[in-house]
Parts: sequence; structure tokens; C-alpha cells
Amino acid sequence: MPMICGKSRGVLLAALAALALGSACAKSTAGALCSSDVQCGGASICFLGECRNGASSLSTVSAEVRPPNDSRLSLMQRGQINLRSSTVVDFPLQPAIAVSGVVTSRYTGVAAPVTTGTVVFTDSAANIVDRIQRVSAPVDASGAYSVRLPASTWTVQVIPEAPYPAARYPTPVTSSAAGLELPLPPPDQLVRVEGTLLAGTSPLVLASVTAVDAEADPVSTPVKSDADGGFALLLPPGPPSYQLQVGPIPQTDGGDPNPLPSFALTAAFSSGGPLQIDLAPLTPPAVLSGKVVDSSGAPLAGARVYAVSLDDPGAGPRGWVLSRSTSAAADGTFSLTLREGPYAIEAAPLDVVSQPALSPEQVVSVGAKGASVTITCPAKSQALGLLTRPDGTPVGSGFQITATRLADRFVSGRTASATPTDGTGTYHLTGDSGQYRLEIVPPSDLGAHLSDLPRKIVTVMLGAPGPEAVLPTVQLSPPLEVVGTVHGPLGASGSDGPVAGATVDFYALDASGRSTVRIGGGLTDARGHYRVVLPDVSQPASDAATHLREGATTTKE
Repeated sequence: MPMICGKSRGVLLAALAALALGSACAKSTAGALCSSDVQCGGASICFLGECRNGASSLSTVSAEVRPPNDSRLSLMQRGQINLRSSTVVDFPLQPAIAVSGVVTSRYTGVAAPVTTGTVVFTDSAANIVDRIQRVSAPVDASGAYSVRLPASTWTVQVIPEAPYPAARYPTPVTSSAAGLELPLPPPDQLVRVEGTLLAGTSPLVLASVTAVDAEADPVSTPVKSDADGGFALLLPPGPPSYQLQVGPIPQTDGGDPNPLPSFALTAAFSSGGPLQIDLAPLTPPAVLSGKVVDSSGAPLAGARVYAVSLDDPGAGPRGWVLSRSTSAAADGTFSLTLREGPYAIEAAPLDVVSQPALSPEQVVSVGAKGASVTITCPAKSQALGLLTRPDGTPVGSGFQITATRLADRFVSGRTASATPTDGTGTYHLTGDSGQYRLEIVPPSDLGAHLSDLPRKIVTVMLGAPGPEAVLPTVQLSPPLEVVGTVHGPLGASGSDGPVAGATVDFYALDASGRSTVRIGGGLTDARGHYRVVLPDVSQPASDAATHLREGATTTKE
């Protein structure tokens, strides 16, 4: 006997009433109208009058919600959001916490304010691996500081003026606090570390020396070695286990006649010394000179020339790396003072479409008499590609494409010139050869069907100069609509209500698992509702050709 909705049995009137309400009891498909979850089939949920299914491929993501700038509510991060379970995600915001107090030091047993420095708060409970928040609050002339922080768990560090080391505090901040005193260790409790730097048998002069912990975070302020290679650091009481980071004093350009490299970290120490640090010996200074030209031989003024030392195949690892750069003069000539040995070099013309492309990386050996080289920058490479909808048909015109070249050994952040798609879904790229990240954003004004397509992020290879190459076709992923409400305590009464104008961004881990890609975002409306279109795709395999997840464009409800 079939079940009758409403559990009516034997009563004709009740059965007829149940049949009349059949449409309300029937399970609806995604996108169908509804007034409650019971009308939606499976794991579908009713939101704003529509049944909404979970993701079919996209699994867990993270989200960051930022209230408007004038709000007293705080930023929120949430991880492990399972979109296969539900695409309705609400975010309850919390009030920001206010922390204030004074930084002090006891010189004669009496707490005195420290009048210079910075208090740094670091979010230790961040849910997005590469979006950890750090908030700095300067110390004023009375030693006071104040800051507003998102509701979370915050570690606290005070960075005083040099040469005093930073001080970390064991108790995290989790709620509002006024009058929070942050005492710095008295100077007589600090550990003075003295030592001498030797490169081979020669003192290392005018090198930057910093003590760092196991995570390579500084535990001292940097100092400069003297004419005998001597240095002195102040470390926190203990001291904590530390290594020494030795490198060059920052220079404005490549003309220093005695360039210093960066050395490998020393072994760990746990006492104040005195220390004698024996570093790898340096080769003598030597000059690399030359000229930067285009493929016709014309000089390229302003081109940046980069050089980085390589291990000598005949001598093994050097134990140091020298990296320098300079700009070519008006006639294309350049000069770099390096040290004897092999180097990889590259020239980068100005990053505009009218200039030639990056030069190929080349290796040059700089000997006692120096070396001279001509660096040729070829013409830019060209390619065309086709963009299609999820069903495989070409998209229309107006899809915007941003092409950013992935960093090589020397250069990052260069872009290719990219045209929007034309009526056939075709786009064109002009740029340096190399691997590029393409961010493809559908237009937002072509009607509901096209504006609901997801954005896409892919990597492509732009090959050597020559005839216009053809790139692999890029197909947009199926769209996944994520919706929800942002709310929180508002006004003097603190009653819960919708938060308008909040920004909701979704992130997914890349194939490395160590960084994230923004895959979509949007703004809440007056009711606190948001609507974001994400790509419904599974996690990519970790292969060299695809380093980034696919992204998504966003729309506002």
C-alpha cells in the first residue's frame, strides 16, 4: 500500500487533502521553488525560495569574511567548508576585541615606559594557511599602545629600538583587555653575543649579522661587522637556541667594489660565546661588463641585468651565493662587480608591449680579468587560444584575460598583453616566453546565463618567438552557486542582524598544499545575503604542468 503524504489513513477527505497538497510534498530538483528544506530532495537545502544541491566535485574550501570598514564586527576566517554537504554557508561575525596598555622596562627595579617600538599581534588560529594576519601598533611617547583585533587567538611580540632584541610573551590574547602591561627584559638580563667572522682566513668586513631561530625568524636586530670582522649582538635572556645569518649590507646598485654574498646559516648556538665563525672563503672581486641589445643589435636603455653565482663544478658547493643587478645605460652598456666564478645572467627590458622580451638565461664564467658579454633580448612571443563554455561551445566576446608570467630565477610579476575574447571565443597573447597563469573572468553584463559562468585560472606555456602559436583550448568549469547570510550583533543593543556590504571570499589550496588561490567572492546585500559562483571541479593532481586551481567569478545577489 503506498504511503500517503500527511499519514492519512482511511479517511477520504484527508486523503483528498493530501493529494491536493502533493506538489508541496513532492521532492524538488535543484533550482526548483521551495518554502522549506523538506520540499528539496536528498541533501538539497531551501534558501531564498530555491532548492540548492551540494557540489558534485568541489569538496572542502576556506572562506574569509570582511565586514565594512565602519563596522565594529571583526574579520572572520573559516576552514574545512564541505560544499558537497551543502552550498548554503552562513557566517556569524563577532565583535572586534580592543587591546591597550603600556610597554615598560625595569632599569632600576621600577617599571619605566618604553617610548619607542612596535607591538606586533599575530593570529595563531588562522584558518587560511597563507593569509595569517599580523597587526602592528606603534608605541607612543608615554609607552602606550592600542589596537583593535578580529576575534581570535593572538600571540604578542614587542620590537623595541635597536640594538635591543624583540620580546615574545607566553600568554596569548583572546579577548579585550585594557591596561595590558608588556614588560621588556632589563638590559642586564640580555645576553651579549660577541664573535668574529672569517671568510677563509680573512676577516669579513661590513657584513650584516643577525641571530635567527629555527624558523629563521630574527631574535636580534642586525649589526654590521667591523674592520676586524668583529660583531656584538644582544639576545633575549637564556639565550634561545640560535643560528647566525650573514649577508651583505643592502646596496643601491651593482657598483660596490667589494661585493658580499649571502652565506649559509651557521650551526646552532645556545650560549653567548665568544664565537669565531669560519665561513666559506671568498673569491676575488671581478667585473662582468657588456651590452644589452635587441634582435637587430639596437641598444636597450634601462634594461635590468641580473646575475647570480653558481657552484663551481670543479670546486663543489661554495657555501655562499652572490646575487646582484644593475640597469643598462642609454647606450645599452652595463657593468657589475661580482666575484670570480660561474654565474647565470639574464636581462629584462622594460615590461611594456613595445619592448623586446626577456633574454634567455645564459651562463658566463667571470675570471680574474673579468668577462664581457652581449645579451640579446628577442622579440616577444605570440599565441592564440580558444575559450569554451562547460558544454564545449565557444564563449562569446568580452571575456577578460590577465596573463602573469610565473617567476623564474630572476624575474617575477611580468605580464603578457592579452586581448579579450572576440565573438568566436578567441583571445591573443603577446609576451616573454615562459609559463603563465591565466585568470579568465566572464563579463558581468551579458545576461543571467553568461554572468553565472565561473572564472577560471589555468597555466599555459608561451613558447619561443616566431609565428603565432596555438594554445590548448580552455574550457570553463561547471558553475556552483554558493549562498548564505552574514550576520552578527549590531548597534548599541547588540541584537543579532544582517550585515550589509560584507565581502565574502572563498579560497582553495593549490596542488602544493602550502598556498591558496582565491576562487570567488562577492558582497552581501541589505539583507546580509551573498551569492558566489565557484567552479565545481575536483582537486587537481600535483603535476608540474598545473600548479593552480581553477578560479571563479562572483556576482552579487
